[in-house]
Amino acid sequence: MTARSVSRYVLVVDDDIDVRESMADILRVEGLEAVVVGDGGEALRLLQTRSDKPFLILLDLMMPRMSGWELLERLGADRALASIPVCVVSASGASLPSGAQTMLSKPFDIQRLLDVVARHAGPP
Repeated sequence: MTARSVSRYVLVVDDDIDVRESMADILRVEGLEAVVVGDGGEALRLLQTRSDKPFLILLDLMMPRMSGWELLERLGADRALASIPVCVVSASGASLPSGAQTMLSKPFDIQRLLDVVARHAGPP
């Protein structure tokens, strides 16, 4: 992936501050905007109030307050949000949940993460 200016962003949803900041740093080095939140509830509020939508959500499954599974259900039930691609990034060992397009295991491989993001970013 080459550095470029993108007006859209990747939403990183993870309760582990180190993991979400690491993912955000990797994306920013690649010239992408990353917005980070700590749980599904924060993500849902952001998605419902912000006029621009992410081109990809990187989502942990196991989080307090609102889990990734619950966020996936809420996204699927909302016509304005259902089309946003979701990549689950989890150490849970779960299979790909309904509503997600891709899954990466933690600890994640940086190149695989970048490949997933590139597939959803579209042309520069």
